Amino acid sequence: MPSRNLIEHEWRAHGSCSGLDATSYFELADRAFASVRIPPLLQAGVKPPAMTANAVRSAFVDANPGMQEDMLGVSCDGRDLSEVRICVDKELNPRSCGRGVRMSCPRERLIRIPASR
Repeated sequence: MPSRNLIEHEWRAHGSCSGLDATSYFELADRAFASVRIPPLLQAGVKPPAMTANAVRSAFVDANPGMQEDMLGVSCDGRDLSEVRICVDKELNPRSCGRGVRMSCPRERLIRIPASR
């Protein structure tokens, strides 16, 4: 979470009704992030190849045993990758996202794919 505003938003929107205190909520969020393998092509220090959003999703599925395509969504700002959302259950195991998380990117190749930090 790169900014104080985002941290505050996440707490207000998601953490405050989780039943956890702020410290426990963000520790759980850190564990959730650590439970996902970033595909080698998208890791820091690697210049990602030209890819479509579907290829980004497939790379995450390939890098994470047990993950299926309906367990994540890829979001874009125009043709720039903005986020990959992975749905997990209370034990941090990947689960189907349902209707709330979906692909929201153009079909053509993405122009900018930032490497994971």
